[in-house]
Amino acid sequence: MSVSNHDSENKMAAVFEAVKQASQETMNDTVTVDGKPYSVLPITSETTGWSYIAVLDQRQLLSKVNETRTIFNFAVTAVLLIGIMMAILFSIRNYRPIRKLAIIVKERGIFETPSDRDELKIISEAFGEIAKENESLSLELKSQAALLKERYILALLDGKLDGHLIPETLGHASLQFDKPYYAVLLFLIDDIHAFTLTHTSSMQDVIRYSLVKMLEDLADEVGHGYGVEFLQGRGVALVINMRAEREDPLKPLVSLAEKATSLFRQYYSLTVTVGVGGVHEDIAMIHKSFAQADYALRHKLVRGTGKVIAYHEIKQSKENTIWYPLDMEKKLVMAIKQGNGEEAESVLCHMMSSVAAQPISIEQVEYICFDMINTVIKTSVEMNIPLDNADLTVEQMFASRFETFSELKRLMIDYCQQICNYVASQKDSKNRGLLEQLRVFVHEHYTDPSIGLESIAVEFGFSASYLTRYFKNQTGQSLKHYIDQVRMEKAKELLIHTDKTLGDIVQAVGYVDPTNFIRKFKKLEGVTPIQYRTIVQSGPLPVSK
Repeated sequence: MSVSNHDSENKMAAVFEAVKQASQETMNDTVTVDGKPYSVLPITSETTGWSYIAVLDQRQLLSKVNETRTIFNFAVTAVLLIGIMMAILFSIRNYRPIRKLAIIVKERGIFETPSDRDELKIISEAFGEIAKENESLSLELKSQAALLKERYILALLDGKLDGHLIPETLGHASLQFDKPYYAVLLFLIDDIHAFTLTHTSSMQDVIRYSLVKMLEDLADEVGHGYGVEFLQGRGVALVINMRAEREDPLKPLVSLAEKATSLFRQYYSLTVTVGVGGVHEDIAMIHKSFAQADYALRHKLVRGTGKVIAYHEIKQSKENTIWYPLDMEKKLVMAIKQGNGEEAESVLCHMMSSVAAQPISIEQVEYICFDMINTVIKTSVEMNIPLDNADLTVEQMFASRFETFSELKRLMIDYCQQICNYVASQKDSKNRGLLEQLRVFVHEHYTDPSIGLESIAVEFGFSASYLTRYFKNQTGQSLKHYIDQVRMEKAKELLIHTDKTLGDIVQAVGYVDPTNFIRKFKKLEGVTPIQYRTIVQSGPLPVSK
């Protein structure tokens, strides 16, 4: 039994015959009749046991599938084409800024770009170079941050920052000043000459850097602290922003300084002298505290090394007294000219002790010290004495390399000993008693206007040239100059203690020409005889000799 779907009987018979010819075991799922493929679908009923065979024209069966496939392929193709077109449009649109960026890279010469490289590679390499430069700039900025900080601190110490712009300016240097008080501490390395000799240059830098960091850490106990080197690396200046303290704000500063000196001595074998400035409530007054600390530090000359010297503890001299060791200076010059090293050393020690004991300011002490140095050097120059390493000794004394009285005394004693040793070696040993005889003769006959080299030479039986050379070798000055010196000393005594006229005084001391006497007196004392008498007798200032 068969059922057909509008096919002719002949065609159905041919299909049926083709299906019958295929056995059930070898039945294929496809048969061909007149060149047309048919799908064979056998089905067996489980209820009746009947077998059903459905024969379907494959083209008819797959027509919907093929139609759907065609539509799908068309849709996919259309979407693909549209996507390609959109991709091209978007690529062109997005490529323009990339192209422009690549052109900028080439035109500005950020780095050398080979012509065979595409834009993306050019841009990526350019960004790589920029990243490297940025990294190097960051490192440089970090290294410059310390210099910027140092610059601003030095400007604060010098008072070169405008008070209204200080907060904004310090913000650029990452300096924090949020506490109410400000002060400056100066730490000066003692015996800087030994420090430079015992450490290499790089080690000196390391030690100075360590000192700055140690001081900044110690300053955290009282607030904030920022350190900077000063005096060409001889010391460290510490700017402190302090918290409000119930007690005297200077006490924690002095305590901090003492603790720092102890740590320096313990870890670096260094002794330092500390100058403590005053405490102020205005950041613009930091430079004043710096000046006060520096003034306190100058008292190292009389107080010695390794001390903490606070500005407020310095006893200011209120006496209107001008003091100078005139008599001792004359004795020193005489001892040097005579070649008496023991006497010169004794006089120098006495001068140093006298200066330290006087109630005078540190400025006067410094002036006296430099004048003492000048006196000794001038004496050696006048005597035309050649000394070994004289230039080095003079440089050490005049370059302010001495830091204390003891060091200055050592330098001056060494220098005077060299002079005295030379003078002693040049003395004529044959006529040692002649010098005293010449002096006695001058003191007994200075009132005689006729006394001179020739008359003295005749009196003692020597030539005038020999006596001149001998006296200068023994005393460091010419015999003629000594006669004038004795006469001038006697003239000053008469001007001070008598009311004699100038003409009487001129005759009394052995001069004939008053004009010549006045000229020599003014050259020696800087004023005329009458002016000298007026100044000394009026006494406007108490002068201690």
